[in-house]
Amino acid sequence: MDYYNFQNRNFSSGPHLLGAIMIFAGLFVLTIPYFLIITTQISKVYWLSGSTLSIGLMIISSYNGTLINFQNRKVKEYTTFLGYKFGTWNSLPQLVGLKLTAKERTTTNVANGISPTWSGKVEFYNLVLLDNDHRPEFIFTFTSKKKAEQHGQILVSGLDLTVIMD
Repeated sequence: MDYYNFQNRNFSSGPHLLGAIMIFAGLFVLTIPYFLIITTQISKVYWLSGSTLSIGLMIISSYNGTLINFQNRKVKEYTTFLGYKFGTWNSLPQLVGLKLTAKERTTTNVANGISPTWSGKVEFYNLVLLDNDHRPEFIFTFTSKKKAEQHGQILVSGLDLTVIMD
């Protein structure tokens, strides 16, 4: 494997959830003329559906990430929009270690009168790439320990890092 690609995206919350909802809404609007008799011009239905689908696809295809080239020791922190990665390649700093840390935080949603208000503890896992002075250089966050460990193994082998235990 020549590259490591960390994509910072979450389809179950935030703007990506809005994008998915818009895609489903656009598909729903597109199918309405096949099930109901409508008096609106079909072109208006297609425009509304197409606009909603387009905006939803733009939202869901936008995210940030980090791309590491193992062979050339380069790193690119990028933003993706419609499949294109925008960012510049930089030299990868000297990295010596990788540390896996677990953190827990309490999350709540805001009372809005529609959905129930809830709170709960969420555990997430950070892969921390450390420089020569053992300072964090890159931090990659995962919601699954298994996935964090898998990505950690790729980084350890690709960058020849030492696993640091605390």
